[in-house]
Amino acid sequence: MNKNKINIISGKFYKRKLLLDNYNNQMRPTTNFIRKILFNWLRYNIKNSICLDCFAGSGVLGIESLSHGAKKIIFIEKNYNTIKKLKKNIDLLKLKNVQIIYNDTLNWLMHFGKPQDIIFIDPPFFSSDIFLIEKLIFILEKYNWLKIGSYIYIEYYYLRKNILTPNILKLHKKKKKKIICNLYIR
Repeated sequence: MNKNKINIISGKFYKRKLLLDNYNNQMRPTTNFIRKILFNWLRYNIKNSICLDCFAGSGVLGIESLSHGAKKIIFIEKNYNTIKKLKKNIDLLKLKNVQIIYNDTLNWLMHFGKPQDIIFIDPPFFSSDIFLIEKLIFILEKYNWLKIGSYIYIEYYYLRKNILTPNILKLHKKKKKKIICNLYIR
């Protein structure tokens, strides 16, 4: 993978390249290998879904979702330079049905609540704190971001084996490599 670009792996935008934010050392876009696994897991659920990318970064998960037929993606990102690069990628691909929120994810999710079909949680490299992820999951539940059939994808470096989740979530799929990838369903 080129440090300044990342490819879309399949769907409508297959092989299109996204520019990465050179200013953000914490960014670690989801690899092609992991995205193939994730979108294979979601292949029957992604079409016409509304997706929320809690730590947008490069935007590759959300853009990959649109490439696979998602109806809408909401990106939340607090780094202004990263948002500028994300907007360039959205313009480059002429994407529609995209909303970009320039805010801290936890704060924003505590003030707005509309159930989403698929939620991506892949925090920046150095803030991959398991407690941040657990807090975010409980906020999603408390502030009505989840509905029956919502999927939550969580990616994090192997810090400990299990994430504490509300009882309403059920582990649907799991992949362990250098990172842990969990897909939960409500």
